Order: sequence, then structure tokens, then C-alpha cells
Amino acid sequence: MVCLAAPMLARAQTAETPYAVAEVRADLPIPDNDAVTGAAYSIYVPGGEPLEELQVSFEIDHPAVEQLIVSLVHPGGESIILHNRTPSDDAPFHPVYDTLDAPAEPLSRFLNRSPMGEWKLRVLDLVEGATGTLIGWGLKVKPASAFQTPPPTPVPLPAELFAEQSRFTVGAAVTGVETADMNGDGLDDLFLLYKASNRVDLFTSSGSGLISIPLNMQIDAPSRVATGDVNGDDLVDFVAASQASGSASVHLTVFLANDAGGFASGFQADVSLTTALDALTLVDVNDDGALDLIVGGIPKIFTGVGDGTFKLEGDLIGLGRRFLAKGDLDGDGRDELFITRSRGGTSSNVDPYILFSSPDLNFLNAIKLTLTDPTLQRAFAARPIDPARVELAAFSPTGEVDPTLYFSRVRLEDDGSVSTDEARLPAGSVGFPLRAYDLNADGLSDFVFPAAGGVRAFQRTDGPTGGRTQTVFSVENPVFAAPGRFFSDGRVGLVVIDSKNNVIVTASLLQPLPTATPGAPAPTATPFLFPPDPTVTPTPQVTPTPMRPTPVAGDPDLNGDGVVDAKDLLILIQHWGDGK
Repeated sequence: MVCLAAPMLARAQTAETPYAVAEVRADLPIPDNDAVTGAAYSIYVPGGEPLEELQVSFEIDHPAVEQLIVSLVHPGGESIILHNRTPSDDAPFHPVYDTLDAPAEPLSRFLNRSPMGEWKLRVLDLVEGATGTLIGWGLKVKPASAFQTPPPTPVPLPAELFAEQSRFTVGAAVTGVETADMNGDGLDDLFLLYKASNRVDLFTSSGSGLISIPLNMQIDAPSRVATGDVNGDDLVDFVAASQASGSASVHLTVFLANDAGGFASGFQADVSLTTALDALTLVDVNDDGALDLIVGGIPKIFTGVGDGTFKLEGDLIGLGRRFLAKGDLDGDGRDELFITRSRGGTSSNVDPYILFSSPDLNFLNAIKLTLTDPTLQRAFAARPIDPARVELAAFSPTGEVDPTLYFSRVRLEDDGSVSTDEARLPAGSVGFPLRAYDLNADGLSDFVFPAAGGVRAFQRTDGPTGGRTQTVFSVENPVFAAPGRFFSDGRVGLVVIDSKNNVIVTASLLQPLPTATPGAPAPTATPFLFPPDPTVTPTPQVTPTPMRPTPVAGDPDLNGDGVVDAKDLLILIQHWGDGK
């Protein structure tokens, strides 16, 4: 029996010797008197850097370990014997082998070789009459990067990637599109908004496309929708925002899902915006477990009570001007926010910021970003280069006469610092409205948009032009293009709305995407095999934590919100006498 496990990784390092540990619990019975198959359990190592050091440990519960042969199999197929029928008084049997303390055969055979692939520990019981269990095993390697997945090579998108599967016509002009899994079946459903017709339609996925008969909801001048479980019943609800043309007032309506698959209108509120409604999102800003609602233009925040109702708190942050995107940039399970803020005073300029959640909305920690052109046109939380890390991907005009854009990637590093990468894109590389989606399962985000003659997709590359653009579906006069999971066989789908109000459902011509195997063994919660190394000091992964800033001499704006007010006085009093 062979199981492939996603190992638990415990990284630690000194300045000279970074290493990584991967351990898995197997709890696998060892077949009695079986000299051929035995018990085998696997760990997959994703990286490919040559091994400099290697340790192996396992734990076996067996009354007579002198009956056992334990071998380690390299991904290339070569096997060495770790334990060869020698007795031990340890119960359970828990040895640790390394390249200096050689086992029955030396581990040094595997040094200076790539570790990438499936490593296997095999246990054979050669004598009848006593049985036992392989409790678990693990690898400890240098360099630690052996357990880091190497960035993939972007796979170029083929021309005409999508083929039409079905189409139907809606009787009104579509003014907005959104996708979300609204019924928990693992497939995306489609919202269509008709602002002039005061209606929202929800088309559900059948597994082979979209069901053409939608659920209709009458909503005055619907402009945007946002989805999420706002009342904690494990059903996906949605919020609709309405704004009549030329009006500063936005009307919000919460639609709560029920077990019958319908929605009932609930909480309603009005908020005044000085600009057009360009953002609506649900995200837990104050870390209380309930989704909050952000509405923008100048972003306002409604805090969620948790029962489907909300409380208006006012501006999301001082001098906030626009909400752009949300995404978990640091891997802590909480979304960061991407916004712009005014520089204050009489300046008309804005700067982009990453905004961290905090229980205290008055002290949302903000990191200022430096981008060539901060007048951003569209931004996403996406994976344009590294599939293991969510980044902010932003598109902004150059401000020059020629119609080009800057493409900016913003990455939050493990130490809390921010790195940026920018590329200037040729004219026609990208159009709007724009959506981010991995169209070809290469682990990287593609950027999809309607254009003259069809739907096109932009892929980021490290080349001098910053990326490449390809037509993925030819159609006349597309207005919206929405990629998603509309097919139960795993194929990527693309829904296109054209100028004649046709809804065209297409499917990728590539092979269906792989799906996770159910019942895969769970990784261990904590390391349990390798003893602590007194010469190595663990270095935890650092996640930026929102903190109240310490006053800086000569700077009266102590909380960095762009204004000097009573909050700055409070901070000054708190730090009075600490030498700052």
C-alpha cells in the first residue's frame, strides 16, 4: 500500500545552515511475513536543488523489530536499507539516521542529487507471528528550499482556447456580471445585472453549462453585487447595491439564502457617495468573524453584526479615496485590502496602500506603496508569476499620449516588507472590463477581457514587453467575459455576453483540470520525529501585525492617517515620557 501525503513542514535556520523538515503520520499496518510488498508510505518533495544534508527518521510500533527491514527509496528508484533485522529495546522503535551516523547502508548516496519527486519508506516483516504499525516517518534536508515548489514555466495560451457549448438570449441590456458558487455544489453560478430594467438574474450551473431559466429578483437600478455568508447559516447570501444615474445615494439590500434555493430581502440601508459606485465587497475587516461591507467610491464601511444586518461606521480610513481589491497576501487566512488615499491638503494626488485588518477600526495599519503611476485603473489579488504566493496585480495608465499601461506586481514578503515589480505594456495588451483567472491550469493567473473581434487574455512574462496577449474566443462585439467553474468535469468555462444580449457559454478545449483525491492522509499538526537541534534556532514565519505606531519626533501626524486630530493627541499621551 502506497500513500502520497502532503507533508507538514517545519522550517528553521541559522545564518549558514537552513534546513526543512517534512513529517507525516501514517498509522499503516505492517503486513506479517511479507517479504515482497510490505508497508510503504510516501512524501513528495517539490523542489529540485541538490541535497547537501539528509536525515531520515521513522517510528514503528512492533514487538520484534529484528524481524523488519526498513528501506528508503529515492524518487529516481534507488533504494538503501536503513534498518536490517537488528534488535532494539526501544518501544516504539524510533531511530534517527543521517549522513554521518550511517544506517545499514549510507545515506550519502543521495547527496548532491535532486530530491524532487516521491520519496518512499518501505517496511518488510520477514517472520510470521508478530505484527506492528508504521506510525510515521520524515525527512530533514538542507537546503530548506527543497520543500519550496519552483515557479512554473508559464504555459502559452493556445489560440481559440474556448469552443461554444450553448447560448441563449436575455431580453434586456446587461450592465453587470458576477460569478460565485451560490448553492454549494462546487460550481460557479452567474449573476447578470440589468440596471435600466431594475432586475438581477441568477443563472445556476447544471454541470454541463448554465441553466437558461434564471431566478429573477426585482432591484431598482442594480449596479453591483457582493456574495458571502452574512448570517452564519453556511448558505451564501448576496448584497445588491443600487445607484441611479447622476445620484449620490446608494441603496443597499441584503438577500438572505434559504434552504429551498431562494433568497429573501432583509437588511436595507442608504449611504451617500461623492463619486460613482465602483466597489462593493464583503470582507472581515475587524477580525470578529462576521463579514463587513465596504462600499466605494470613497470607501465606506458597514460592520457586520453576524445576523445579516450591518452598522455604518463611516469612512473605511482617513483620506481614503478608492477601494481596489482584497486578498490574503501574507497567508494568515485574513484578507488584506488594497486602497488609494489622498495626500491631503490641496493635493489632488493619491497614493496606493495595503491595509491590514484590525479589531480596532481606528488603527488599521497601512503600508504605503511606491508605484510609477498610482492612478490605478484595475487591480486584483492574483498569482501572475508565483503560484505559491498571492500578489496584487494592478494596471494603471502611463499618463502619456500613447495608450499604454503599467502592469505592477506588489508582493508582501515574510518579514513584512513590500517588493514591487513593474512592466510597461504595449498598446492593446489589455482592455477593460478585466478579470483574473487561471485559464490553462499552469498555476498562474491570466487576465481576461472583451475586445474587438473576441475575448482576449493577457499573460505576464519576464520578457521585455511584460507579457503576451492571445485571442481565446472569437465573437463579434463582446461586452462582458466571465471565466469560471461551470462544468462538473473540471473544464474551465467562459461565459460571454455580446452586444445583442446573447449569453454564450463556452468550454476550454484543454483536458479537464485535476481534482484532489478524497481521503488523502492529513499532515501532522506538529513535528514529532526529529529531536530539537541545540545548534539551530527556529525562525518563525513572520506575519505583519497591525500595531499602533510609535510617535516620531517632529511628525505631528502620529497615526499616519494624513490628518492631525484627537487620535494623534491620544497616541502622544500614551507615549509621554518614553523618550520619543
